[in-house]
Amino acid sequence: MDFAYIYLCVAKQFGLKHISLPDQVNLSNPAHAAFYQNAKIELQGKHPGEITTVHGAPIEFAVAISKNSEHPENAKVFLELILSKRGQQVLENCGLVPY
Repeated sequence: MDFAYIYLCVAKQFGLKHISLPDQVNLSNPAHAAFYQNAKIELQGKHPGEITTVHGAPIEFAVAISKNSEHPENAKVFLELILSKRGQQVLENCGLVPY
């Protein structure tokens, strides 16, 4: 394979060579959400002739503790870790941008 478009965290996980695009185009920075909206792609819909338009938006990941969690105390410890300064550094080292 010559190239692929993947998340930075995936490239880092597999030790792949990569280049990083500037925030203005890489969909990583919520501050550029209005600009990202200018990008769009039209996809074939579920039915013949149907077109779905998808606009650019910041790529975001979320974390929460499920109210039905089997181990809520462990989930709380994990959540506290990833929200801590150390956890934020681990996320950044993996190519994610905590904010």
